[in-house]
Amino acid sequence: MINWHRLFGIFLVDYFTDTPYHVELKKDLSLTQQLLDVVVIKKESGEFQSTLPDGLENLTTHNLLSYKSMRESFDSWAIHELIGHYVNYRKQLCKELLPESEFNLYAISTRFPTNLAKQIQLTKLKPGVYEINLLCKIRLIVLSQIHQEEYNAVWHLFSSKLNKIKYGAKQYHPKRNLSSSVNLLYEYYNTEGLIMAYTIEQFQKDVAKEHLHFLTVNERLQGLTANEVLTQFSAGEVLKQFSASEVLKQLPIEEIMTYLQKNTQPKTEQ
Repeated sequence: MINWHRLFGIFLVDYFTDTPYHVELKKDLSLTQQLLDVVVIKKESGEFQSTLPDGLENLTTHNLLSYKSMRESFDSWAIHELIGHYVNYRKQLCKELLPESEFNLYAISTRFPTNLAKQIQLTKLKPGVYEINLLCKIRLIVLSQIHQEEYNAVWHLFSSKLNKIKYGAKQYHPKRNLSSSVNLLYEYYNTEGLIMAYTIEQFQKDVAKEHLHFLTVNERLQGLTANEVLTQFSAGEVLKQFSASEVLKQLPIEEIMTYLQKNTQPKTEQ
């Protein structure tokens, strides 16, 4: 069975690579091992250099993320757990509590939490982004409702919406090799009947096309024979790459003489 929480965390680790923020997965918050899904921590000076995904615009020093996949429900108990993780995390950082302003809480859910919306007020900030005001403010991000934009690509991969999954796969540009994680994500969606006619071969081709510029010429040609490469070009295009002497050296002398005799005979007058 797919480990959704780990896979979600792996993509966030990649997303925040080479930025002032660092990501920790399954943060241990107690001796009885209560694990928080993801913590995004700003450890370096400077600002994030591109557009953050919807809902994360307000990142601060310590950002605690609780995630629910398409088969899970973000309910009131999950909210209590997130607040409990926040309390433990804040107490463990140092003896003197850091200001509340240095912490943000995020409830990230693939689907809209219908039952939770009946129990507490969800204030809509933008499509797919809500605010919950309880003991502290919690940003709720509903991945299936997020606007389809390139900067939201990492969210779309976990949206459970076919068009957004395909869009996210094309637009997300990993900073590390995540091919196995991408394939795992695809295969799970395929077993759930979400991909259907969009085959894994098509998926892999689309991803490869979007990332060819990351490869060197030698890497692009790996696995291809000379004949497979050369058949893509005309004889003239191929021969332009070589001098006449280089071409002639590859031919038997008899073949050259036969050609010359045939093509240098004086033409008979009509």
